[in-house]
Amino acid sequence: MRKCPGCQAELGADFSNRFCSNCGYPVNETTEEQKKFVGRLKVMRITLEEEWKKINRVRIFLFIIAGLTLLVGVFTGLASNNSEGVVALTVLNIVLAIIYLTLGLLVKRYPLPVCVIGLVLFVSIHLLNAFADPKTIIQGILLKIFVVSSFIYGILAARKVKYLAADLSQYSGIKLS
Repeated sequence: MRKCPGCQAELGADFSNRFCSNCGYPVNETTEEQKKFVGRLKVMRITLEEEWKKINRVRIFLFIIAGLTLLVGVFTGLASNNSEGVVALTVLNIVLAIIYLTLGLLVKRYPLPVCVIGLVLFVSIHLLNAFADPKTIIQGILLKIFVVSSFIYGILAARKVKYLAADLSQYSGIKLS
């Protein structure tokens, strides 16, 4: 019984197709075509790894945002005279820090939803802040632009990871060495 050189699936004695029906390997093609096929898969795997690195950067940003939010909340609470509004703001900042920390922990498992939630949460908080005090729009504008663009970058990477992982899953049996 003849086997596919890519995924080792049995092809059958009378196999005459150009490609393996299991993995798409060009069984009855030239060596050059087979090398091109394997090369395309290698490029897809490298691209997938690069997209995961981008998502990991979003993870780092989520942890940084969590830390900064926690610091702001704690320092606001310590520097105040314990009025009700300041205590509520401190608690809110601590809760937001926990949410950002949780998103950072979940981003590797659910990259697209976490990036979207992180972006919506970050933008919503800053829009509410701007509504309460319009001067906050300008404060830290470069940092805000950087964080928003990082989330967008992460969303694009997460979408690409989703499609690349789905494409590569059908070639899981092919050896690329």
